[in-house]
Amino acid sequence: MPVFFALLIKVIPLYGNLALGFVAGKWLHVQRDSIASLMIYIIAPIVFFGGITKMQLTPALLFMPALGWLLSLIIGGATYLIARRLYSDGRPNIMAAAAGTGNNGYFGLPIAMMLFDAQTVGIYLMLVIGVTIYESTIGFYMTAKGQYSASDSLRKTLRLPVIYALFGGAAISLSGLSMPAIFYDFLQYFEGTYTVLGMMIIGLGLSGMRNFSIDVGFTAILFVARFIAWPLLALGVVWLDQQIFDFYSDSVRRAVLLISIMPLAANSVAIAALLKCEPEKTATAVVLSTIFAALYVPVMVALIL
Repeated sequence: MPVFFALLIKVIPLYGNLALGFVAGKWLHVQRDSIASLMIYIIAPIVFFGGITKMQLTPALLFMPALGWLLSLIIGGATYLIARRLYSDGRPNIMAAAAGTGNNGYFGLPIAMMLFDAQTVGIYLMLVIGVTIYESTIGFYMTAKGQYSASDSLRKTLRLPVIYALFGGAAISLSGLSMPAIFYDFLQYFEGTYTVLGMMIIGLGLSGMRNFSIDVGFTAILFVARFIAWPLLALGVVWLDQQIFDFYSDSVRRAVLLISIMPLAANSVAIAALLKCEPEKTATAVVLSTIFAALYVPVMVALIL
């Protein structure tokens, strides 16, 4: 119970940012699409580039993004195949992106820093990078395919600066080079902005809805993928490793479990808005999952972590 209440207190400010986003969109007329572009093309690349350059990458850590990417691909791919049987419009495309990712940065990172030591937080971040690579490549491409041709979708995906920021940061870290101290002072401003705007964009998406309505099938599939399929897959990976392979440390297993219980990603709203692929349905599902996570995440942490 102490863990439950400590986590509950930790996530309350995140919901304050969401509410501020709703106010900004509803009464100050802040444009969701502009904030989405700002997040995807400027703020996120700088944050991820800077974060990776601060890490001391090792061969073991380099495997973590591959694991995060694979888990995302399994869930995202399965969700797409199921949704494709039910819908003939663009919904399966954004569902593949949303189901395969989670709110691991804005929502999950503060929780990881509270629960884990520095080493485990580093492992968690490397898993998040893998999920981000999925989101920025296959997830973005699939969403674009809901509205554009294959060639246009590929071009839009290759224009994403976060892809090059991730690999650029890794190259600097592996080379033994470091960025000047003034860069990290500059980075701190972007890290705070990343967290604040990341949650506010959910409220902005909600404020832009003329008639609040829930697509029950769309939301239910994403909830099953995020809150049932993800934890079951993570528990399966951990159990197999404990019983058979013994490949991972306990730190890796804990990080895998935490990444599996996050709500739907706020970035899904930004991507859906940017590519005009069911942004209102996506915003509704993300808002509902974020509200649900206020109790779900502390309960799951107490149960499996």
